[in-house]
Amino acid sequence: PPPALRLAAAVFLLVALPAMLLPSALASGEITPSNLRAVGLLPLVYLFPALGLSTLTSALSRRLHLPQRTLSGAILVLLLALSTPATAAAYFRDWAPSATLYYAADGDLADVAAYLNQNDLATTTPYVASIHYRHPTLAFLAQEYHAIRWLTGGHTVVLPPPASDDGLLILPRSTAGDLAWVESVLPDDSLVTAPPGPDGAPAFHAYRVAQTPALTPTHPLTANLAHVVHLLGYDVASASRNDAHIGVAVWWRVLNRPAQGDYGPVARLTDPWGGVWGETLPFHYPAEQWTSGELVVDHLTIPVIPGAPPGDYLVRFGLYSPSTDARLPRLDDAGRYAGDTIRLPIRRRLDARVGGLTLLGFNLDTTAARPGEPLFLILFWQGPDGARGQAESISLPDHAIALTLGETLLYRGAPVHDTYPTSQWTAGEIVADRYGPRLPRTMPAGDHTLRLTVDGQTVELGIVAVPTLTRAFDAPPISHPLSATLGRQVRLLGYDLPSETVAPGGTLTLTMYWQAQTEMDEGYTVFTHLRAADGSISGQRDNPPLDGSYPTPLWVAGEVVTDVHRIPVRADAPPGEHRLEVGMYIAEDGARLPVTAPSQDASEAGDAILLQPVTVQ
Repeated sequence: PPPALRLAAAVFLLVALPAMLLPSALASGEITPSNLRAVGLLPLVYLFPALGLSTLTSALSRRLHLPQRTLSGAILVLLLALSTPATAAAYFRDWAPSATLYYAADGDLADVAAYLNQNDLATTTPYVASIHYRHPTLAFLAQEYHAIRWLTGGHTVVLPPPASDDGLLILPRSTAGDLAWVESVLPDDSLVTAPPGPDGAPAFHAYRVAQTPALTPTHPLTANLAHVVHLLGYDVASASRNDAHIGVAVWWRVLNRPAQGDYGPVARLTDPWGGVWGETLPFHYPAEQWTSGELVVDHLTIPVIPGAPPGDYLVRFGLYSPSTDARLPRLDDAGRYAGDTIRLPIRRRLDARVGGLTLLGFNLDTTAARPGEPLFLILFWQGPDGARGQAESISLPDHAIALTLGETLLYRGAPVHDTYPTSQWTAGEIVADRYGPRLPRTMPAGDHTLRLTVDGQTVELGIVAVPTLTRAFDAPPISHPLSATLGRQVRLLGYDLPSETVAPGGTLTLTMYWQAQTEMDEGYTVFTHLRAADGSISGQRDNPPLDGSYPTPLWVAGEVVTDVHRIPVRADAPPGEHRLEVGMYIAEDGARLPVTAPSQDASEAGDAILLQPVTVQ
C-alpha cells in the first residue's frame, strides 16, 4: 500500500486502542472495569499478533524463496495442529466445567430459573435475592419472570400475606453472604432444597416461608407510618462491639402500597446528643413490589465513623422516597403527625467478655500495611474483680490469645508478647497489651479482617488493607557490575554512575542494585559517602533504600532492588579526586554490616564498599 495509507493505518491503530478503552474507563459503580464495554478491543487483540505473523512470514518467504501465501498457510496449519488439542483440553476439560466459570456466568441463577420453571407458581410467591434488581439472567430463563419479587443483595426476608397460600425465598450463592442471619430468622424446617454446584457447595438455598406467631422481633415496638407500614420491632443483628458497623434488623408489615414506588429504609446512627455517626440508605426491597399484608424483615448495616465512643446510641429509622425527597410521616394514636423517624435504642460498646477477661477497647493504629511491614495494635485488658476481703491475687487460668489477619496467624501466646500470663494478674488489673507483628512477605493483597481469639471466642478488630507489591528478581543491565556481600544478608550487584565528575555544591547521582540474600527483620540504612583525600566527608546521603519508601524488612530472598541516591556535594569541597564508599548500618546504634567477598572492581574497607573515584572540579 502507499506510504500515506500505511501511515493512516498506523495512526488508526494507535488511536483506536485508547478510544476503545474509554467506555470501560468511564464506567462507574460495580461495573468497573466493564469487560462488555471493552469489547471494541477484540479486533486489536487479534490484529497485532497478525501483523507480527505477517512480517515474520514475509521475511521467511524472501529468505526461503517461497510464496508468502504458501508459507503463511503452512504456518497456520501447523499452529492449528499444535494448538487445537491443547485448546480443546483447556476449554472442554478444564474451563467449561469449572466452578469459577459456573458462578462468574450466573450458573447459580440459571439453576434457580430451572428450579422455578419446575414449580407451580400459581399459588406461590417467589422472592429471589440477586446482586442486580430484576436480574437479566432470570429475565431470559425464568418462564414466570413477572411473578418474581426481587430482594437486592440478599439482606431481606419477606413473608407473604397470611391470606396467601405460600412463599418461596431463594438465595443464590452470589447473594448468600447473609445466609446465617436469614436462617436465624426462619424456622428450622424452612429449608426445601439446596442443590450442589460444581464445587460441591450449595448453588442456592430455597426456603418455604409463611407468617407464623413464632416469628417475632427481640425488641418489639409499634409505630404507624402514614397507614402504609406498621413497624413491629427490631433485632440487633450484629455484634455491637464491632468498631466498623452497627447491624439492625427492622420488622414491619405492609398496610398499603404507597403512591411512590421508590420508598425504602433509611437508618441513621446518632448519639444521645444528636451527633450523627453513620447512615445507610439501602435498595433492598423497593415499595413498587410491596403487597398489603407482607411481613418484611430487613437487615441494615450502618457504617460507623472511626472514633465513635462506646455508649448508648439510637438508630433513627424511617422510609424515604428519593424521587420526592420525603419520608413517610409517623402518626400517633390520634392520627396526628409525630415525626418521620422511629427511635431504636441500642448499646454500642467496645468492651467484651472474652475467655474470662474483659476487653475494654483497642487502638488499631495500622489500617494499611505492605507485606513485611508491622501492624501496630494495643489491646486494653482488665482481669475479673476479686470479692471484697480477698487478697489481690486471683485464681485466673492462663489464656492464650491469637491475632489473625484474614487467614494468616500473626501471633499466638500469652499477653504482652508471651511474657505476662493471665495467671499472674491481680484482681481488676488493667493491662495495655501492645503488638507490632510483621505481615508475612507472602501476604496476599486485599482487605483483610483483623480478629482476636481467646478460648474459641472471636472479636473483629477492624480491616487492614494490603496492597500489591511488584518485585523484581532479574538484574537490569549494570554499567559497573561487581559482587560484594554485606553481612551475608544483601549483595551489591553493581552500580551506575552517569558522571565521574561533579562541581562543588552540585549533586552526584548514584544508582545501586541490591539483591537480598535472605529475609531481613532489621531495617538497614544505606550510606553513600564522598571522601576527600584527607578522609573528610565532602558529600553524604544516608537513608533507607528508595528514600525510605522500601525498607529492607519488605525484601524477599533473591529480590533485586534498584536504589537511586542523589548525593549533595559540599560547596567547599576541595577540587581533586574523591573516594566514593557505600554500605549499610543499623540506625539505632550505627553498627555497620561487614563487607565480604568483594569483586576486583571494588575494594574492601571492612564495613564499606569502595567504588570508583569521583573528581570534584
